[in-house]
Amino acid sequence: MSKGSLLDRIGGLLGFETAEKKRKSAFTAKATELVQEAKAFNVKLVPLEQKELELLSMKFDILQKSRNRKAKILKFSNIYHEPLYVSVEEKVSRSSQDVALKIFSKQSVYTYWLRPDYVSIWNGSTFWGNLHPDGRFVYKNNKVVGQIIANGNSERLEIHVSSKLQIAIDLSETKVKASTRAFSYVHFTSDSAFELGQILSLFVLTNPESNFNLDL
Repeated sequence: MSKGSLLDRIGGLLGFETAEKKRKSAFTAKATELVQEAKAFNVKLVPLEQKELELLSMKFDILQKSRNRKAKILKFSNIYHEPLYVSVEEKVSRSSQDVALKIFSKQSVYTYWLRPDYVSIWNGSTFWGNLHPDGRFVYKNNKVVGQIIANGNSERLEIHVSSKLQIAIDLSETKVKASTRAFSYVHFTSDSAFELGQILSLFVLTNPESNFNLDL
């Protein structure tokens, strides 16, 4: 390899790294903005325990529509109308395909960086891993620890953690009411399965408006 071509390759790699840093910085800035947008609505979330997740309603409230450079903000409650989650979602910029999504509960904050080819996910400030278009969730140690599986012509989505079913979402319901439960099956095998189960199922329920399509 000639000296010139080697320098060109190095320059190309450095340019890619710089572009990725700018892309991540833009995402981080947008994710920070979403925190302030959520606070403006001052939703009083109630604490959530594992056994109570099965009471989550499929019906959500639209607090703010995505328009005029404003984020889409949704409120998710249980079947007794107690607010459990608030999601805030917005494109990183007009020219970008990337989308920032944050989901808040009383105890936790989940952050999602939606890109055309995969979704990166943080639990609090800790990076957990990437969700891929085939439904695999790859943990930060490069092991597949979660899976979203479609059954029955995508009318039922199953969330598996460590190869065990944790949550099932019935998508066949056409008349959704506040009393309609989001999950037709909930059973967690561990605290970490509860955490990842929330992360993946809430991503499905928020249905972010982006170019990322879960190809199940």
